[in-house]
Amino acid sequence: MEKSSPDLTTANMKNDIRELGQIFSHLLSESPQEISQSRVHLIRAMKESVLPSAASILKHPFLWSLEMTTAFLFAARDYYVHHPNFDKISTMNPDQQNLITNRVALQTFSLQMRNLTAEEHNSFVAEWTKKRFPKVVLQTWLRLQKFKEVSSDEDLDLSSFYHPNYDFPAYDEPLDDETIIDIKNDDRSPPQINS
Repeated sequence: MEKSSPDLTTANMKNDIRELGQIFSHLLSESPQEISQSRVHLIRAMKESVLPSAASILKHPFLWSLEMTTAFLFAARDYYVHHPNFDKISTMNPDQQNLITNRVALQTFSLQMRNLTAEEHNSFVAEWTKKRFPKVVLQTWLRLQKFKEVSSDEDLDLSSFYHPNYDFPAYDEPLDDETIIDIKNDDRSPPQINS
């Protein structure tokens, strides 16, 4: 008996993406006070004229484990060390990040991780990225995605954190409560799927 392969028609892919968007929308409605930036960013990407592919979505920081987040933070830190002029003055959202740059945040992270045992790493990363610097992973990930294929040095390889054929949009304006409500109540027809 032959194994049937899943139906990969465009209509089914659109329905799958639409269902995924509904799941994310439901997640937003559960706790509006504690909506993570990664979650909102991923939902906003679903509103673009061309949807990211499922493979692209799976590379988004919202879906990362603590181990993947830690690996990315160390890879990003190494990238900043090898590129001393990159991101020196680029600040994260000043209202929540106290005008700290991605570079300084990653240096602080690295210094604090050195003093911890391997068992303490996951709890520290969770606390550090959720409470102290909730936007650092997403903002650094967006800043570095343009360099995902540039480095020939294996130690500076960022490609495992990004989809090779899709760049997520970096939204310039900060997300406020009205923007989040707009995202939750947007009834536009679903956009086209990026293939």
